[in-house]
Amino acid sequence: MREHGVLKRVLLIYREVMNRIDSKRDFPPDVVISSAKLIRAFVEDYHEKLEEDYLFPRFRKANKLVDLVDVLNQQHQKGRVLTIGHPTGQPVSTQGCQPAREPSEHAVPVRPHV
Repeated sequence: MREHGVLKRVLLIYREVMNRIDSKRDFPPDVVISSAKLIRAFVEDYHEKLEEDYLFPRFRKANKLVDLVDVLNQQHQKGRVLTIGHPTGQPVSTQGCQPAREPSEHAVPVRPHV
């Protein structure tokens, strides 16, 4: 699916941000905020919703790949928890940014999916 290409590109951005945090370098916070907004709007509210509303029920009804569908659904739910919901617009630096590690946590469960 083409939507997975969008997600892969955002995961590359998240990975670069994590590399910068790990090496104590600053990064542009607007990139993280806009990436999270894209994840929320396009990946979660559009792509994942299509899967959950149309594909997952068909697999469950046919009793096919139900375990996989359950795992994907769990990944969707975890991703929604990790995505930035309401950016504060506060400046971001590498000082005390442990919560900013969440993009990496989002990348781990979805990477096999894409």
